[in-house]
Amino acid sequence: RKQGGIWRIMGETGSIPLWVLITLSVVLVLLSMIFSATESAFLSVNKLRVRFLRNKKNKRAVRVWRLLNDKNKLINTLLIANNIVNIALSSIFSFVAIQIWGSAGIGFATFVVTIILLIFGEISPKSVAKEKPESFAMFASGFLKFLMLLFTPLVAFFVLWKKMLKKIFRLDNKDTITGDELINIVDEAEEGGGLDEEESDL
Repeated sequence: RKQGGIWRIMGETGSIPLWVLITLSVVLVLLSMIFSATESAFLSVNKLRVRFLRNKKNKRAVRVWRLLNDKNKLINTLLIANNIVNIALSSIFSFVAIQIWGSAGIGFATFVVTIILLIFGEISPKSVAKEKPESFAMFASGFLKFLMLLFTPLVAFFVLWKKMLKKIFRLDNKDTITGDELINIVDEAEEGGGLDEEESDL
């Protein structure tokens, strides 16, 4: 019965063909890669460079700048999208594993999905995106804007929930700049030509 499970998935009337499940899994892994890379890119992006390109009337840079100015909504959108994709991928693998090996396949499916998401959905895309965050942020900005519109109700709910938590736990929302962050800002200004070496040292 268990050995024939995979053939039932492929051929039984009313069942889901295996090629459909494989195709969906590949698409979901690719989406997970895109979401993770986009998150890493927007968190690592050089705002001075983006602002420079925005002032040059670069349309994608203008879009990235607007998205950066609403970082709360941006991060919530990516978290929602990534979680939906990861849950869907886990469900597909679990379904296939149960059809083949029964309930014993759940553990195997969990292990395989964890490895896939760790390598292809987290480490690899984030490492690549950090190398050229501005380029990737501009590349993904259009798709991200669409997602933000698509998930507007959910994002609004989580933003409201966050505000409620702040009130309940009386969390301070003061923006402060640490010494290391100030040094990074000065270094970026020097690299961009806004400060000379002597001004940077001061």
